[in-house]
Formats: sequence, C-alpha cells, structure tokens
Amino acid sequence: MVVPMAISVAYGLLIATLITLVFLPVLLIGVNNIKRQIQYLKTGKLPEAEDVEQAVIEQKEI
Repeated sequence: MVVPMAISVAYGLLIATLITLVFLPVLLIGVNNIKRQIQYLKTGKLPEAEDVEQAVIEQKEI
C-alpha cells in the first residue's frame, strides 16, 4: 500500500518541478515576446524585453 503512494508523490513532485522550472519560464518569455510585438505594431519600434515588463514600468514611474 505504501509503494503506490510513494510513486504518486514522486511523479507529483516531478511534474510540479517541470512546470515550475520549464513550463512557467517558457510561458513568461512567450507572453513578453507577444507584448513586444504589440508595442512594435503600435509604435513601429521594437522595444527591449525589459521595457514591456510591468515591474520595470512601475519602477520608472517612481
């Protein structure tokens, strides 16, 4: 009875790790690239990756 539970926990940790360390950063990079392309269509100038990040925009306002 303990072995199936250990296997389930191990696979759960593996999947959570993959989501956290691989999928999430790839998703964030993709969203950032989409924001850059939208800015390019609006202004005609491709901004740097940091220029479309909300945290950087808020820091510039302070």
